[in-house]
Parts: sequence; C-alpha cells; structure tokens
Amino acid sequence: MDGPRYNFSCSNSEVEELREIVREGFELLGAFNWLDHLSWLNYFCDPFQIKKRCSALIPRVKKFVIGIIKEHRLKRLPGNNLLDNPDFMDVLLSLGGEEKLSENVLSI
Repeated sequence: MDGPRYNFSCSNSEVEELREIVREGFELLGAFNWLDHLSWLNYFCDPFQIKKRCSALIPRVKKFVIGIIKEHRLKRLPGNNLLDNPDFMDVLLSLGGEEKLSENVLSI
C-alpha cells in the first residue's frame, strides 16, 4: 500500500492544512529577512515577524509528520498485510539502531 495521496482539487481539513503549511513555508523561505544581515537587530525587533511565523509553523509541521508516522505504524501492526508495497516512510520506519526513525527526530 502506498502512502497517503493528497488531491488538492478536493478540499478537506488535512489537505487544507498541508496546503497552508506548504504556502507558509515557501513564503518564509523566500522572504527577505533583515535579521540574516543585521543580526544585532534581533535583540530589538523582528520587522517582518519571520521568527514568530517560523515558530508557529514548526509545531504544525511536526504534528502533520507525526500523524503520517503514526498512520504508517498502524499499517505495520501484526496481522496487517498492508506492507506488500512499502513506501519511503515504511523504509525509514524499518531502520534500526542509530538510524531508527522516531518522533524525537523531529526535535528542532
């Protein structure tokens, strides 16, 4: 079974959340941030609220990715024969040792 697919022509809460996360992420990546060039300004203000917006985006991304991880872990429970066609997340979850994927990896 393949991982989730998101049809952006349809609208549901999960698709809308992903759409908003991606939009905000790209907007922040492309934004000019004075703090990148004038780091001392960081102590006084964040004129375009880049840090505030990034701080708000990080928990949303973590929640979304953790949801995907949990969904894949449910597929891996004994008795589920849904791993006939594993996807990339299944491969990551199958790693052991130091490479093992966990929610702690999402600590930023």
